[in-house]
Amino acid sequence: MTQQLSSAVVSQTTQSDLEVLLAQLQKEPNAEFLPLANNPHRFIEFLYFLRRQTGNLAHKEKISNHFKITERQVRFYAKAGEELFGLFHSPEPGYVALTALGKQLSFSRKEEVEQFLFSEMKKLPIVKAFLNKDVSIVKPQIVEEIQNNEKWVEEYSLVSIERRADTIRSWVDHIQRNGKPVSEREILKFVKENSAILSSLFSRRSA
Repeated sequence: MTQQLSSAVVSQTTQSDLEVLLAQLQKEPNAEFLPLANNPHRFIEFLYFLRRQTGNLAHKEKISNHFKITERQVRFYAKAGEELFGLFHSPEPGYVALTALGKQLSFSRKEEVEQFLFSEMKKLPIVKAFLNKDVSIVKPQIVEEIQNNEKWVEEYSLVSIERRADTIRSWVDHIQRNGKPVSEREILKFVKENSAILSSLFSRRSA
C-alpha cells in the first residue's frame, strides 16, 4: 500500500494500537459509498482539530461552530472520512472521533495526509474513471456514470446526484493539480524503520 505515515510517531505506538492500525490500512475504501464532501482539505482540518480535543473526539455542534459550517456538512465529511479513508468513527450519536489511523495521520504533515487521501481516492472506480479527463467539462459524464448505478439512482434524488457529481469532479481536480505519482517508497521506509515492533507483532500473532 502507499499510505504515507509519520514513522517517528508510529514508532511510539503500542502493539495493540499498531494491530488496529494495520487492519485499517488493509481495509479498502467502500466503493459503494458516494460522497458529498467537495473540499478534501476539510478532512485534514478535522484531523488536526480532533487531535487537540480531549479523547480525540468532539460533538458535531462543536465542530460546526469551529469551522462555521452546518452540522449537516459535518456529518457528510465525517461519514466520507469513515467510509472511504478510515479516519473517523462515531463512538456515540452526535460525536465524531479519530480512529487509530486518524490519530497517526493527525501527527503527520499536511502534505503527507493530502497524498494519503489522494491515493485512497484513486482506488474508487468513480474517481479513477475520470482522472485523465478535462474537469472543466466532465460533470455531465460523472452524472451519467452515477445514474448507471441502480443503487445510487434508487438512493439519491437528481439534485443529490448533481451535488455528489460536483464532489467527484472536485476530487479529480485536486488530484490532477496536487497529486504525486503513487510510490511504494513510503511504506517500505515505514516497514524498515519500524521492523522491531512489526516483527514482535507478527511473532505474537503466529504464536
